Amino acid sequence: MSSRFQDLSLKILYEEYRSLKTEIHGRSRDQLVCITSSLLGISALFGAIASNPDQLRPLFLLAPWVLLVFGIIWCDHHTTIHLIGSYIKHLELHRIPEILGHNLSEDASTKKLFESSPEMLLNTGWEAWFSGERKRHRKSWKRNLVGLIGSIHRFLPLFYFLLPSVLSIASYFSSERCGSVNISPWLELSLVLFDSGQTIIFILFWYRACLATDF
Repeated sequence: MSSRFQDLSLKILYEEYRSLKTEIHGRSRDQLVCITSSLLGISALFGAIASNPDQLRPLFLLAPWVLLVFGIIWCDHHTTIHLIGSYIKHLELHRIPEILGHNLSEDASTKKLFESSPEMLLNTGWEAWFSGERKRHRKSWKRNLVGLIGSIHRFLPLFYFLLPSVLSIASYFSSERCGSVNISPWLELSLVLFDSGQTIIFILFWYRACLATDF
């Protein structure tokens, strides 16, 4: 492999790295938009219900439309961000050291050094540092604390997007039982079926995110 080709390969990887980091930043920003938009939407919806509960109580069935749509988008962004991060990890730990190894091996004085200690090529980049920190704390009390926080974090999308949706549907049927709801049975059935479908889709996207990521 020529030195010119190696330099070109590194430049291509660097530009790809920059574009992927930009993609991660953009999707992270969109995740924040999903959270704030769903919060504003659900606040406006509940505010309308509170202003005229007898007439507008059926709006409870619209809450899953607001929350779960943003929740599905949020989970999709979460999965994609992790997949991009996994690819960047591959670049840092494998592809770039491989190219650098070829470059360094052209120098006879360094070839022997890196043949005896190939792990030196891996001691660069965020992923290498993060892996070292995780190994350093593996046997400490921090490992248990991080594991607990990770377990709680895994279920946060359910608490934020799914639980309020279920409570909204339950509130609607509770008010209907009290005889304070006047809505067409066909419209009611359509909304309930749509909410149920969205709930299933959201759970599938959340489960996909759990499988594809460390959350």
